[in-house]
Amino acid sequence: MNARYAIPLALGAAIGIVASNTQANSSVALPAGYNPARSLAPLVETLSPAVVSVTISQNATDIASELPPWMQVPEGSQEKLKTGQGSGFLISDDGYLLTNNHVVADAAEVSITLQDGRTFDGEVIGTDENLDIALVRISADESLPYVELGQATESRVGDWVVAIGNPFGLSHTVTAGIISAKGREIQAGPYDDFIQTDASINPGNSGGPLFNLDGEVIGINTAINPWGQGIGFSVSVDAFAPILDDLRSEGRVRRGWVGVGLSSHESGVLIAAVYANTPAAAAGLIAGDVITHFDGAPLSDSDALVRRVGSHRAGEKVTLQVLREGEREELTMVLGERPGREQMQSWGR
Repeated sequence: MNARYAIPLALGAAIGIVASNTQANSSVALPAGYNPARSLAPLVETLSPAVVSVTISQNATDIASELPPWMQVPEGSQEKLKTGQGSGFLISDDGYLLTNNHVVADAAEVSITLQDGRTFDGEVIGTDENLDIALVRISADESLPYVELGQATESRVGDWVVAIGNPFGLSHTVTAGIISAKGREIQAGPYDDFIQTDASINPGNSGGPLFNLDGEVIGINTAINPWGQGIGFSVSVDAFAPILDDLRSEGRVRRGWVGVGLSSHESGVLIAAVYANTPAAAAGLIAGDVITHFDGAPLSDSDALVRRVGSHRAGEKVTLQVLREGEREELTMVLGERPGREQMQSWGR
């Protein structure tokens, strides 16, 4: 299924009002007596302060070739031009927030605006282009409202969800719907694991949160299908939560990598090619091997193997169970670091 990004026009509403009895350094708490069957208003009122608007600016000279003649500026000018907006949400009281990588990519300046109108300079701490995730931080003099991350595995198709964001620049717009599907692959990247929802998502919702009815984030709204209504896609929290420490400490994710060409097989994943000087070659994999298990987990297809490898870090040791000419063997492999996208065009997976 083809999909395009929900281009950054408005960043979400900072999710989480701190109730009067909420302690400092604690996440937002829903009010007593909240019943989603009657109204979502208490949920929305509680979460909205933690959703933020993200605005990016670029140096005019950096994008001169993209500007119309009437917007050209003298060479060497330091003039900044507002070039995009999106949504985001705070995940800690000390100012860490999440948005999409495509919202802040190539930005000279990032500006974060809270629901109450306060605006802060945002610092991009880390990014992961493969999941389209960015970790940004703002500095405030007091604790900020934030929301908790949930677990997408606990959510089911048909569950109600709520999205808060800034579609078309309309700050803190709230939409609701259900989870239409889970585990969607839309050819956005090697680790596709999208939640599909019919909660209305439009340009500007990029980077905003998708909530369950307990007020937990279960996804980041990222892409839409431009040919259909009610078809939006959110990066699953189960995919991005494990990498947040890496983004905070290193600014990037050192994902595992094998270095093979793959094809699906009825018994697992067929190795179509093994590239030289790769972890696969060092481990003794050969073309024609069929990997049936990765670190003890059975494999259904090649995409499953890619996701499994990507969930491990470079340098980790893993075991592979393979079928070779009808015989079962077990190999040990030390994962390498996945190259960038340009390098991956010439390498295998």
